[in-house]
Amino acid sequence: MPTYDDANFSPFARLKLLGELARIKGALSGASALARLKMLRRVNEIRLLLTGGQQAPATEPQQEQPEPLPTRATTAHLFTFDPERKPAQRKKDNAAAMALLARVNGGEVPAESLTDADKALLAKYSGTGGGLVGADGKKGSAYEYYTPKPIAAATWSVLAELGFSGGKVLDPCAATGVFGATAPASAVVDAVELNQTSGQINRLVNGGPGYAVTVAPFERVAASTPDEEYDAVVANVPFGEIADRGGNQLLDNKHQNQPLQNYFILRSLEKLRPGGLAAFITPPRCLSGKGGKEEWLRQQISYMADFIGAYRLPNSVFGTASADTITDVIFLRKFSAEVAGKVAELREQSPQTLLDAKVIWPAFVGGNYFAGEGARFVLGEFQPKNPNKIRDVDRVINPASVEEIAGMLRKLPDSRIDWSMLDAAETAPITYADGDTVYQGGQTLQMQDGRWVAIKSSENSTQLAGLLATLATPYAAFEAGASWADAKQCLEWMTKTSQVMDIPGWLRDANSQISALPVEQQGAYWTAGVVGLCVSQVLDERAGESLNYLEEYAALSDAMRQQYTLAKKRPGSLSGPVRDGLVRLVTHYQGPKAGFNAVWRGDVEQDAPEAASTADSTFDGIVYRQKTPWVSLDEAKAVFGEGFTPLTDPAWCVSPDGQKVIRADDYYVGNYGDLLARLDVEIAVVQDEAIRAKLLRQKADAASRVERLDVKSMTFNLFSPFVTHEEKAEFLRRFVHPSAAVVFDDGKPRVDIDIKGNLTDREKLLNRFGDYLKNGTLTLANTNLSMPKDAALRELRKMVETANEQFAAWVKGNRQIMDRLEVTASDPSRLRFSPVDDQSPVNIPGMNPDLKLHGYQNAFVRRQGREFGGILGDGVGLGKTFQALAAVQYAQSIGVKKKTLFAVPNSVLSNWRKEAGRAYANTDDCLFVGLRERKGKAVVESSAYDIDLASIAENRHSKIFLTFEALERLRLREETISGFEQYMRQVDKSFGESEDKKSDERAKGKVAGMMAVLSDKTGSAPFLEDLGIDSLVIDEAHAFKNSAATVGFKSAKFLNLAPMAKRGLDAQAKAWYIRGLSAHQDGVLPLTATPITNSPLEIYSMLSLAVGHQRINDACLGVRGADEFMDTVCVKVNEDDVSMDGIPRQTTVFVGLQNVGVLRLALGQNALIRDAQQVGEQVKVPDREELATGVSLPSSVTRRLKDYKGAYRWAADDLRNVANRGDFDAYQRIAEDLGEPQELIAHPFNLIRKMDLLVAGGHELDRRTTVYLFTDDQANLALSAVDEFNARGIVEERKRMSPETSEADVVGKKTVKDGEDETELLKIRVRARIDAGRVVIDTIEPDTQDAFEGIAENLGLALDVTITPKLAALIENIKAEMASPRGVNADGTPSPIVKQIVFCDILPLHNKIKRLLTKHAGIPASKIAVVTGKKNNKPDQIMAVQDGFNAEGDDNRYQIVLANEKAEVGINLQRGTQAVHHLTIGWTPDSLEQRNGRGARQGNQTETVKVYHYDADGTFDCYKRQMVNKKSEWIGHVMDKNGGDSVSIAGGLSREQMDDLINSVGDADNIARVQAAAAMRETEARAAANRARQMVNLDTIAKQRAFLEENPDASKYIRDKVLTYWNLRKQTKTLQDRIDNPSATESAIAKNRKSMDAIAARMQAIRQEIEGSASFAGMTSFDALIEALGRMHKQRDDDIVSALSYRFAPVAKEGGAITAKWADDVDMAKAMIEESASNFVKQSKEAGGLPAVVVEAAKSGQVYQAKDGRPLIEGAFIVDDGNVLAVYGNSAVNLPKYPNNPNRAMAASVAAALTASAQIIYPGDAGYSAHLQAFADYEDTMASNGHAFNEFKIGRAHV
Repeated sequence: MPTYDDANFSPFARLKLLGELARIKGALSGASALARLKMLRRVNEIRLLLTGGQQAPATEPQQEQPEPLPTRATTAHLFTFDPERKPAQRKKDNAAAMALLARVNGGEVPAESLTDADKALLAKYSGTGGGLVGADGKKGSAYEYYTPKPIAAATWSVLAELGFSGGKVLDPCAATGVFGATAPASAVVDAVELNQTSGQINRLVNGGPGYAVTVAPFERVAASTPDEEYDAVVANVPFGEIADRGGNQLLDNKHQNQPLQNYFILRSLEKLRPGGLAAFITPPRCLSGKGGKEEWLRQQISYMADFIGAYRLPNSVFGTASADTITDVIFLRKFSAEVAGKVAELREQSPQTLLDAKVIWPAFVGGNYFAGEGARFVLGEFQPKNPNKIRDVDRVINPASVEEIAGMLRKLPDSRIDWSMLDAAETAPITYADGDTVYQGGQTLQMQDGRWVAIKSSENSTQLAGLLATLATPYAAFEAGASWADAKQCLEWMTKTSQVMDIPGWLRDANSQISALPVEQQGAYWTAGVVGLCVSQVLDERAGESLNYLEEYAALSDAMRQQYTLAKKRPGSLSGPVRDGLVRLVTHYQGPKAGFNAVWRGDVEQDAPEAASTADSTFDGIVYRQKTPWVSLDEAKAVFGEGFTPLTDPAWCVSPDGQKVIRADDYYVGNYGDLLARLDVEIAVVQDEAIRAKLLRQKADAASRVERLDVKSMTFNLFSPFVTHEEKAEFLRRFVHPSAAVVFDDGKPRVDIDIKGNLTDREKLLNRFGDYLKNGTLTLANTNLSMPKDAALRELRKMVETANEQFAAWVKGNRQIMDRLEVTASDPSRLRFSPVDDQSPVNIPGMNPDLKLHGYQNAFVRRQGREFGGILGDGVGLGKTFQALAAVQYAQSIGVKKKTLFAVPNSVLSNWRKEAGRAYANTDDCLFVGLRERKGKAVVESSAYDIDLASIAENRHSKIFLTFEALERLRLREETISGFEQYMRQVDKSFGESEDKKSDERAKGKVAGMMAVLSDKTGSAPFLEDLGIDSLVIDEAHAFKNSAATVGFKSAKFLNLAPMAKRGLDAQAKAWYIRGLSAHQDGVLPLTATPITNSPLEIYSMLSLAVGHQRINDACLGVRGADEFMDTVCVKVNEDDVSMDGIPRQTTVFVGLQNVGVLRLALGQNALIRDAQQVGEQVKVPDREELATGVSLPSSVTRRLKDYKGAYRWAADDLRNVANRGDFDAYQRIAEDLGEPQELIAHPFNLIRKMDLLVAGGHELDRRTTVYLFTDDQANLALSAVDEFNARGIVEERKRMSPETSEADVVGKKTVKDGEDETELLKIRVRARIDAGRVVIDTIEPDTQDAFEGIAENLGLALDVTITPKLAALIENIKAEMASPRGVNADGTPSPIVKQIVFCDILPLHNKIKRLLTKHAGIPASKIAVVTGKKNNKPDQIMAVQDGFNAEGDDNRYQIVLANEKAEVGINLQRGTQAVHHLTIGWTPDSLEQRNGRGARQGNQTETVKVYHYDADGTFDCYKRQMVNKKSEWIGHVMDKNGGDSVSIAGGLSREQMDDLINSVGDADNIARVQAAAAMRETEARAAANRARQMVNLDTIAKQRAFLEENPDASKYIRDKVLTYWNLRKQTKTLQDRIDNPSATESAIAKNRKSMDAIAARMQAIRQEIEGSASFAGMTSFDALIEALGRMHKQRDDDIVSALSYRFAPVAKEGGAITAKWADDVDMAKAMIEESASNFVKQSKEAGGLPAVVVEAAKSGQVYQAKDGRPLIEGAFIVDDGNVLAVYGNSAVNLPKYPNNPNRAMAASVAAALTASAQIIYPGDAGYSAHLQAFADYEDTMASNGHAFNEFKIGRAHV
C-alpha cells in the first residue's frame, strides 16, 4: 500500500484522498447507520494511506527491515542519438512509443512494470517536428525539434565549467526529458511540458525522487509558483508569435504580449535565484534579430542577468528532426540582489553608466554579437540565404558530426562587466554541501555524497497534510472552523515543500486577496470571506434546484447574519472571489431589517408572470388565451362561421389531422428545410386524401415564399471562398503558369506559384504572384530584377488584375462550380421564408389602449410574433422603443416568449422606464435593474445591480430592463462558454480545428482569448442560465458593432477593421445562449438607427449578433466566418504608392463592394431597415435643410496654420529621408512650443487635431490655455481670484508641458502601464496669472475652468471671453434663428421658444460658448444645458435635460443644448427643435445621423430643421464632411433593394493627396483645387482601371475564339494524348537500357524499375482513354497505330503530329473520356466568351468605359488591337484635334484632304493615325453621327465630281 511518504505517491494522489476525506466528513451527519459504518471504514483506510500506518497482521509482528533511501534514477542510457535517423524511422519510433503509451494509459501495461527496454522505446519519441503526426492527430511544424542528446550533455558540461555544482533546476519546455536525463546527479529537476504525449513519456522514463514532471502550460505553472526558486534553468525554448501561444498567455499576467521565445526566456529568468545560471537553445533571431521585440528582449535580459556568451550551431545539428535551421545556445548568469538593485537604480538615474560598464552591451543588445566578439563561437561557415530562391534560409555549414560539434561547446570567457563601475561584487555561483536540503513536490531531499536523497517526512508534515484536507473547499473550511492562522501555516508549508501547484485554487486566491489587507483585518476578513465563498459555492453548485437555502444550510445562514456588517463594510482594496463572495452574502442577506432575500428563502415562482390575455372572441383572442398560433377547427369556425373552409383557402394552413388551423403567414416562418422535412413526414402518413392534397399545396406554396440568391449574378476573384484551392490552381495552370499548385503552410492549404531554376524577370514576378495569393499584397521583397522596381510592380499588378478578371469569367463558365453553387444556393436547409409585411391593426393585451401603432409598426410586431429577433434598423425618430415594447408584449401574450431582457445604455434606463409606463397598461411585471428613486429623481446605482440581478430568479417579472454594464456582469457557466467555443470553431473557419498543430494552436489561441473575456467575470451577479431568460432586446445596438473580427483576411487602405470588443464578444455569447433555447433559434432583437457605420464587417457583426453566425453564413452562400464574408463582398485593388521612406510600392486599396445581392439577401431576411420616406405619411419627420457656413480666418491664425504645415512637412520628410520641402524654423518653433517629439509632429492626424483647436479656439486654445477678460475696475477682484485659485494647488496629469507650463510647475511623474507599454505622465500644478487685462490659466480642462469660474462668481468678478471667427459664425446663425421662431408645439401650435442644439467635440470650448450665447445672443445661462461625459452624464440628469428642453411654454427650462458625442444617443430633443449646429463632426456617418436625429425625428412638428456646418477657409473642414457623406452614400446603396450588384466606394486620402492638402493649408482656393484635382484623379484612375479590365475581357474573348477555331472537333486532343503516350514509350526504352546496363548498381536498377512501373501505369491509363475515345484511319487497333508510327523514318514530335493529322487521322467516338474533355473545354470557352462579354457590357456602363458595341465586334472577331492596346472596330473614326485622321474598315482609309480642314491630310495608316493625342470615336459615341454625316457628305461631293470611292461603303452602311 503506498503511503504519504512514499516517493511514488504523487501530490495529486494525496490531494485527491484529502478531498475524499473532506467529502466523507461532510456526509457523515446525514447518513444512515450502515452508510456511516462504511464511511468510517473508508476514513480509516485513507488515514492509514496518509500517515504511513499499517494494519496489524494477525500473525506475530516481524522485524522491520530498513529501506534504502531513494535517489534520482539514472536514465541517460535510455536516450540514444542516431545521426542517420530519417523521417520514416522517426515516424516508426513515434508510432511504437505512442502505441506503448496507449497500453499504459489503458491499464494494459502497469506503469511500474515498465522495463528499461520499454522506457528506451518511449524515449525514442521525438515529437511532431518536420510534419509528423502526433497522438492528437495534429501535424507538427517544420520548425519543431527536440534536442539531440550530445547537445544536451554538452550544455550541462558548459554549465559545470561556469560553476554549476548542483541544486534545483527548471526545464520549462522539457519534451521527453533529454536535459533531465543527462543532468548531473546533483541536480533536482522540475520539468514542465505542454504536450500530453511528451509529458507522460517524460514522467514514465525519468520520474521519481529528484525528478518531477508537470504536464501543463508553462504559463500556468509560472503564475502559480514563486519566483527565484531555481539554481539553474535549461531549456530548448519554443518559438513563435503571440498567436502560437494557443491562448496560454492568458494564464499568466506577465509578458502576455510577448512571443513564445521571449516569454519563456524572461519568465524562466524570473524563476532563477540570484546567481543562478541559465542555458537556452533559441532560434537565431533571439540573438541577431534587429529592432522590435528581439532587441527589446535582449535589453530586458541585460537588466536581469549577465550575458556570458553563446554558441551558434550548424543547421545539421537538428537535421534528424527535419529542421533546416540555425540554432544558438545562450548562457546567462542572473545578477545578485545587490547588483540587480544597482542596475535598477542606474536605469532610472544614470543609464549611460550601464552602457559604460557593459551591463547594456551594445554588441549584444544590437544583435551584433556573432559579427564581433562572438564570431569565434559560430561553429561552422556562415552561408546567407539566396534572395533568388523562394523560402531559402541562412545556414551554418560544418561537415563534423553532431557529437564532434557538441565537443566544441566549452567554457565561455569571463564576465565583461566592469563591476567596479557598479560599485558591486561580481555575482558568485550558488553552491550546496552535504546535509543541505531542498524540497520537491512535498518530498524532502538531502545532499549526500553529491547526490540528492529522499528522506522521510516529519510528523509535522503529516499533521499539516491533514489540515490541508479541511481546506479543500470553502465549505470544508467553514465546517472545520479553519482559522486564518491554520490557512497561513498550511500555505507556508506547501510553499516551502514545493507543493504550490497542489494548493486549492480558492485558497490561493483567498490568501492573495486577504494578505493585501492590513494585518489587523486579515483574521476577521478570512472568517467573513470563507462564509461569502461558501455562499458562492452552494449557490453555484446547487443552481437550478428548487430548495430553501435558509433551512438546508442553517449554520451557514447563521454565519451570514453574523458576518453581514463586516461584509457590508468590506474595504475597497479587497478584490477577487473573496470580495465577490462578500457581495453575494449581502445580496442574499440584506441585513436584520430586510433579512434573507426570496432566492435564499426558496420563495421563488416556477415561471415568470404570464402576459395579459384578452377575453375577446376573435381569432387573435383565442391565440392569446391558448398561447399558440394553432387554433382548433371548431373554434375557428365559431369565429368565422361554418363557411370557413381552410382546406381550399390558401390564406390558411392545416395540421396533418385536419383538426387545427393556422394563418399561412404564421405557418411559413423560419427555416424552409425544416418545414419541408416536417411536411414530407406528414404527407407520408396522412390518410385523408383532401388533407393530403392540402399538405401538398402547402408544400408547393412554401417554395414561393422563399427568396433565393441568383448565383449567376455573383462576382468572383482569386480569394473567393466558394472556389476550392484545387480549382483555383487548375485555372492558374491554364491561364497563368503550369507550375501553379496547392501547397500546405503549417497544414493549411493555399495556392502557390513556385517556379524553380534560373529564372527570367517574368518568372520571378510570377513567383511574387504566388506570394500575393498567400498574403493578398503585391511586393517585390528582395527579388533581384533587371527591370526598374516601379515597372516591375506595374507588370506584377497587371498580371494579377488580368488573372482576376479572367478568373471571374472562368468560374462562371465552369459548369461544375456553378452547379455546385446553385445546389448550395437552393439548399432548403440554408433557406428561410421571407418575412411578410402585414400592416393590419394588431390588438395587444396589456398595452395602453390610448396608444395606437402605425401600420409599419403593426407589421413589425406581427413579424416578431412569428420569429422574435433580427435587427430593427428604423431611422432615427420612427419609434423603435415603442415598437420593441409592443413586440415583447405581443410575443409574451401569444406564448412565443416568457421572460425578456432589455439591455440599454446607462444613460437611457430611466427613459425606458418612462416609455414603458406610457406604453403598458401597468408595469407590475417590469424590473429596472439598479434604478432607484432618490429625492424624486431616478438614479442608476451600480451598487444595486447584483441585488436586482439576483431577484430576476424569483420569476416575479417578465420584462427586465438593465444597462449594458449590468448585462455584462451576468456570468455564464463553463459548459455554456465551452459550448460557445465549439460553436465558434464550427461557424468561423479562422477559429476552426486544424490538422496542423501550429495552426491549431493559433486557432485555439484566438478562441482562448475570446473565452477568457467570458470567464473573467468579477462580482456576485448570477448566472444567466439560472434566470429563465428566453429573449433579449438591445437598444442602441451599434454599441456592439465590433462583436466580430477578421483573422486571416488581409485588410486594405480605407477599410476599417476594428478588433473585437470585449463587450461585443460578451453580447455574442449571451445572444447565442438565448437563441439556443428556442426551436426557431431566435430571441435576440437589436435596435439601432445605424446598423452599418463604417465598414462591411459591421454588417456581419450586427447580423450575427441578431440571428447567429450560422444563419448569416447560410444566407451568404455558406461562408464560414468573418474572413470569408469579407472576401466575398470586398473589392480590393492594388494601386501605386510610395512608402514612408520614398520607395515605390503597391498598396492594397478598398474600392467597393461586390456581390451586394448577398448582402441585401442577408439584410432583407434578418433586418428591417426603414426611413421616414419609406413609411410614407404614417409618421411626420421634419425635413432637413443642410447649410454650410464659410468662415474666414485672420492672418495670425493663417500664419500659425502655415507654421504647423511647415513643421509637419519638415518632420515627415526628414523621417522619410527624402528631399525636404518643410520649414525647419517652423518645426523648431512647434517642437519648442508644444514639446512634441518629431514622430508626433509628423503625424497627419495630430496636425488635424491641432488645426481644429486653433481654428475653433484661437491662439489661447492653441497654446493650451484658458483666457478670461475683465474690466479695469475689477482688476483687484481678478487678482484675488487668481490668488485663491493658485492657492488651491490643482494638479493635472499630462503627457507633456504646455507653452504656459514652467519646470517648477512639474510636481511629479506617473507611469501608466498598458500591457508591456509604459507611458509617463507629468503631474503639473495648474497656475493662473494676470496679463494685460486678461486671466491666463495653464489649462484646457473643463473641470479646472469650472473651479476658476466658481471662484470668480463668488467674488463677484464678471468674466468675459474672446471670440474666434468660427464661434462668431455660430453666434450669428443662432441669433438669426432666434429672430425667426419656426418651432411647433406638440399640439401643432407655433412655439415662441426657439430651441437649438449645438454639437462641439472640443470640450474646453463649452464654457466659452455658453458665455458667448449669454452675452451676444441674449440667452440666459440657465437656459443652456451642457451634456458631455462629465456634465449631465447621469441618467436622471440626462432625463432632466430632455424633459426641460422638450417642455413647452412656462415649463420649458432649456433653449440650447450644448453637447458632444455623449448626446448622440439616449436623449430625445425633438419637441420644437428648429436648428442643429455642427461646430465639429465625427468621421463616420452614423455619428452625424445620430446627432441630427436628436432633433430631426418623429415627434417634432416643425416643418424644417436647419442643419448648420462651419467650414473654415484653408482647413480640412469641408473635406471631412465630404468624406462622411461619401461613406453615407455607399451605405445607402447597400440598403437600396433596387441598387446594383456592386458599389464603388471613394476612399480616403492617399499619402500624396494628403500631402497636397496639407501643402495647401491656409489657402482656401488651393485646397478646393486640390480636392477637385484629387477627385478628378480618382475618377480617371477608376476609369483607367475599368478600361483595363475591359481589355482583359476582350483578350479573353479573342483567346477563347482562337481555341474554338483551333479545336472544331476532338482531333487535336486525341493527337496530344497519342503524342504523350509515344514520348512515355520512348522513356521506357531509355530506362530499360539503363536497367540492362551491366555496370548498373542494384540501387540504380531498383530506382529505374520503380520509375518504369510508374510510367507503365500512366501509359496504361492513357491507352484506355485513347481506345475509348477514337479509332484511327487505316488502323485496326491502337497497337497497329503505334507499330505504324514506329516504322516511320522520321519520328520527331512534329512528324508524329503530321502523321496523325493526315495518314492516321483520328475518328472520335461518342462518349469517350477525351471527347468529353474536349466538349467540356469547348463549353467552357463558349461560356467564357459570354461571361467576358457580359462583364464588358457591365463595365461599359461605368465612367470611362469602352462602349458595348466593341465587345459585339470582338465576339465575331472584328476587333483590331492597336499597338497602344486600344481596340478598333469597323466604322470607328480616329480623330485628333477635331480632325478625322482615318476611318477604320478592314484597313485605314487614306484621304487626300478632310472636308472641314483642306490643309489637314488623312493618315496613311492606323499606326500613323493613332498618336498619343488621337481619340477613337466608336459608333454610338457622342459626336459619331456628326463625323459620319460629314464623311458621307464628302463622299457625295467627290462622287459628283466623278470620283468613285467604293472603299467608303462603310460610311454608307453606318449612315
